[in-house]
Amino acid sequence: MKCAGCGMTLRRKEGFFLGSIVWNYGLISFGVLPVLLLCLTKNWISTDHAIQIAVIAAFVLPFFIHGFAWRLWIGTYYAFLPDQLPSSGRRLDD
Repeated sequence: MKCAGCGMTLRRKEGFFLGSIVWNYGLISFGVLPVLLLCLTKNWISTDHAIQIAVIAAFVLPFFIHGFAWRLWIGTYYAFLPDQLPSSGRRLDD
């Protein structure tokens, strides 16, 4: 896979994509749902509306934040393993 923005080649083994799924899940679970719970506890929205918004957010929002989640995952991966960057002089066929 090649980044459309910078042209960096991403050659990772199977399962590398799971990091973006974790970021996607985390952004929704710890970003959207706490706001809904706050609105629900303050009685700003009804329980039915909170459930509807949560279901819609769980099924629709991942499609919109998928690219952002990938960027967060790549950034996290290379922040903890900078020697894996292609520019570090390592072989790319690990």
